[in-house]
Amino acid sequence: MRILIVDDDPDIRTLLGFHLKKLGHSVLAAADGYSALNKILQFIPDIVLLDIEMPGINGIETLKRIRTFDALKNTPVIMISAHCEQKYIIDTIKEGASDYILKPFNMGLLLGKINTWINSLLKESWKGFEPQQTQALNIGKSLVELSSKLIENGKPPSYSDTHIATKVLIDAVDRYGNLFIYSALDDGEDSLFVHTLKSASLLYLFAIKIGFNEQECFDMTMGGLLYDIGKALVPFALTFKPGKLEDGELVEIRKHVSYGVEFLQREPNMPSVVLDMCRGHHERPDGSGYPNGLRDADVTTPMRMAAITDTYSALTIKKVYRAAYTSNEAFNIILDSEKAFDKDLVRNFITPVAFDKTKNSPHFYI
Repeated sequence: MRILIVDDDPDIRTLLGFHLKKLGHSVLAAADGYSALNKILQFIPDIVLLDIEMPGINGIETLKRIRTFDALKNTPVIMISAHCEQKYIIDTIKEGASDYILKPFNMGLLLGKINTWINSLLKESWKGFEPQQTQALNIGKSLVELSSKLIENGKPPSYSDTHIATKVLIDAVDRYGNLFIYSALDDGEDSLFVHTLKSASLLYLFAIKIGFNEQECFDMTMGGLLYDIGKALVPFALTFKPGKLEDGELVEIRKHVSYGVEFLQREPNMPSVVLDMCRGHHERPDGSGYPNGLRDADVTTPMRMAAITDTYSALTIKKVYRAAYTSNEAFNIILDSEKAFDKDLVRNFITPVAFDKTKNSPHFYI
């Protein structure tokens, strides 16, 4: 989780940062309201810890401004203050605070509150799902977070953990279809986890439709979970930039392919097709892709399938700079891209995209 600490006391920022980093969180810090707003808009934190008495604009005014942004209306904001009057606390909650803790605070209490809000962010909407569906979502989310943390620390993703996550996902999709994944993640913001889990489920169905055998379908699904993992090393300032990327910034973002390949090939048990998909999910049969400008037969079938799936998934997820395209709009963009995509594979990909296997007859969502 990405947590922003806003407090004019450097000792408090240091203390909170130390404990949160120790728990594996990514920590941002700001000393005043203006700095906090700049970092919030740049990095979109998952949780904000906000002091009230600060120079410039105080915590209450900062909170009000945070809540004016649509993307931040539901971001948990925990106020930290020495004000203990009940009316003051109630008024702060009415202004949009998610929670309130008194200074001097007990570290255990504060960390407990943070964990509660973290667990509620995604899991709250999964309560109505079947246990096997929830398990697939939780394990998939954990895998992406763990794999990202590993490569940030210079280590490759775990083959064993990825194998387990792949098996759990396939078992759930075999039983229920993959519509539950879309239902669980459609309201989510753009993230590696959302993109990855959707892509993996699509690639599994895609591989079945093409006629791949069981092991090939398994490997394609595993590839879906890992082909974009290099994005964990791309700075958020670039990933979430709302405006047009400069040429140099585009070069930096495109490095996620080489980052992913570099770390995946360090895992000796990683299937070659997973590396193939990572290496080639931005290559195109007409030679217009990157990083190597491969063309024709050099762009393998797994690469082509990953390219179609990756593009569809990216188009149908909301970005900071645009709304999500509908499925039909995304298909039309792909089909209109002339020779950039394999038309025969695209036709096989289109149906089904997401379906509920528990219905008496198939329900396709296009």
